[in-house]
Amino acid sequence: ADWDFADGTQGWRVDGEGALRTEDGWLVASLRPAARLIAPPVDVDAYRDVFISFQMAVETAGGREGLARGGRLFWAAAKRSGLGQLDLEVLCDGQPHVYNIPVSVESHWRGRVISLALEPLVGQGCTVRLDWFRCVPRPTGPPELEVKRFFLSDPLPRAGRPAELILQLANRGSDLARPLKIDLEVPNGVRLAEEELASRTVAGVDFHEPRTLTWRVVATRPGPATFRVRMSGPKSLEASATDTFLAAIRPLQADYVPEPRPVRGKFDVGVYYFPGWATWDRWQRIQPFPERKPVLGWYREGSPEVADWHIKWAVEHGITFFCYDWYWHQGQTRLTHALEDGLFHARYRRLLKFCLLWANHAPTRHTEEDNRKVCQFWIENYFRRPEYYKVDGRPLVVIFSVWAMKRDLGIDGTREAIELWHRMTREAGVGEVLVAGCGRPGQVLDEMKRMGFDAVTGYNWPKCGVGDRNFVPYVEVARRQFDQWWIPMAEAASMPVLVPTSPGWDSRPWHGRRAFVQTDRTPKAFEEHLRLAKRFVEETNQPRVVLIEAWNEFGEGSYCEPHKEFGFGHLDAVRRVFCPDAAGHVDLAPADVGLGPYDVGRPPMSRDAWEFNTDGDAEGWTASMGLADVTVAGGSLQARTTGRDPAFSCPVRLPARLYRTVELRMAVTGARPGDSAQLFWSTRLTATSEPASVRFPLAADGRMHNYRLKVGENSLWRGTITGLRLDPCSTENAQVAIDWVRLNP
Repeated sequence: ADWDFADGTQGWRVDGEGALRTEDGWLVASLRPAARLIAPPVDVDAYRDVFISFQMAVETAGGREGLARGGRLFWAAAKRSGLGQLDLEVLCDGQPHVYNIPVSVESHWRGRVISLALEPLVGQGCTVRLDWFRCVPRPTGPPELEVKRFFLSDPLPRAGRPAELILQLANRGSDLARPLKIDLEVPNGVRLAEEELASRTVAGVDFHEPRTLTWRVVATRPGPATFRVRMSGPKSLEASATDTFLAAIRPLQADYVPEPRPVRGKFDVGVYYFPGWATWDRWQRIQPFPERKPVLGWYREGSPEVADWHIKWAVEHGITFFCYDWYWHQGQTRLTHALEDGLFHARYRRLLKFCLLWANHAPTRHTEEDNRKVCQFWIENYFRRPEYYKVDGRPLVVIFSVWAMKRDLGIDGTREAIELWHRMTREAGVGEVLVAGCGRPGQVLDEMKRMGFDAVTGYNWPKCGVGDRNFVPYVEVARRQFDQWWIPMAEAASMPVLVPTSPGWDSRPWHGRRAFVQTDRTPKAFEEHLRLAKRFVEETNQPRVVLIEAWNEFGEGSYCEPHKEFGFGHLDAVRRVFCPDAAGHVDLAPADVGLGPYDVGRPPMSRDAWEFNTDGDAEGWTASMGLADVTVAGGSLQARTTGRDPAFSCPVRLPARLYRTVELRMAVTGARPGDSAQLFWSTRLTATSEPASVRFPLAADGRMHNYRLKVGENSLWRGTITGLRLDPCSTENAQVAIDWVRLNP
């Protein structure tokens, strides 16, 4: 599949309204909204050709320039039903740009691909010109330098305090972008820190190796400041960044997090808390999105001092409780560090209530005996604590997946389980548990009543009324939830509604180009959403409980914890809506009182061999999922699998070109016959995926065996390797011991 259009349209056509022609070796199409360019039939080896590469110029019907996050590729595979699709960020300035799209991460890009299509701007009319279009094993095209990001990294920059200015450069093409000179211009009122040079020279930028430059700057006064960079080389390029420096404050030096000053309103405001930030590799996925950087930095979740900052900021803005995502599978809990290591040992824990959202989708199997055990665990470990949140004396538990309970127990079995929980909690004297399920209007709501749920709520409803669009204004979704979901749930009158709200959704750190994105997730729009929630509760006489998803779902793009882009803006919106009579306040960050940083330990990135010879030292490897009893002892990394998709992971920063093989020595006991293991990797440009992996047969006899994996033969072993993931088997209750892992030339 390779077209250059020198000899006409070469079988390409328009599906929908539009006109097609060639001009000076370019394919030119004038497209009406929803029209697509269709390629002639193809036969593409999806395992070999893992990139779609093309050069395209797009101009919108209205002539508007800028970034239109709305292009979409489509394809069909011979042995897959339906169409695969991938959304694109399209530059619509009328100029030609190179696009190298890693399609191998998509589950539909498998086997033989037999058709291709391109919708340059979804739902918009445009004029598009294609110079060439190819399916290839690696990126192609001339060098094209672009500024990915230019920003101040400090979440709350203050005058008089050094701040870090970061420039991130990338090359859209395959050829090396040749040397260039970069000049920084600082505005009046800002100076370079000592020994900083305004001019820099960059030797070159490769597609797989983006470059990052930093400068330390100091503002001499508060207010907005605009920085500019000019890049001269084969092609000139300019960029600017505007940020606001806060006023300098009188230097304070605190020994600990300052005492919170809580405010309360007439509503109980709860915020879901995702405990996913205990290791560097988790934060590594968020770092390409600097606007999400928390005010606390890339913090060590599970630290009582970190928990006390969270408590302080929450209660000073009218938040009553955190609802922690809680994971249980056959008696094993995981991701409890934020709650049990952090909150339970925090100095100010008495000021913030907590409850649980049972994340019973990842993975959980419900049985009658398991239902009894899980409730007993709640009673013994949580419900008796004075900080547990209760509604009218009833401890609140939210069930994430109503479907999972129905799948395992049926409607009658689920009702019996909830009745059991009611009886056990009454007899334990902790108050009858109030079980709220995540649902929505329609059949699910009707079934929830029959299943015995006490209330209905939600975690996040990001796609309310959006159809198949992947980029939608946040305010549109937020307004539709009032009419299309909240009101119908109240009118059904089947059970009380604990109204769910959210500051937005943008899951690109987790899902890449497949992500659904709500745009313009501003504090102002969030405040409107909260006022609608308050109005809904008052007009329909629901319990005065509002849930927000979430405090820190940075990967899903749903967060109100103070962060780089909007600071305390989302929390201030909560305070204005639910505590309108509260007096003025000053928000403090750790740096304002001489505390921090709280960053999680960054493992050594230059390591390319792990020997596990020191007891207790996993050398950067952690249990990602499906593993328990993880330890290093007797010269090996050991664990027991608790599910069918267990995984170890380790962040790295290693140039793929230096290594051709990965070797490991491992013993697995109790795996099923014919089981296999699999090594995955991620890079700066591609996330963990099936094509970026090597699967190998497993000798599951309990003895140590050497495995040699030829990763260099995979076309996705390119650029900088940022993470390794080892799935040792796909059997539950197997014992795993890893003697060593080594990368070799």
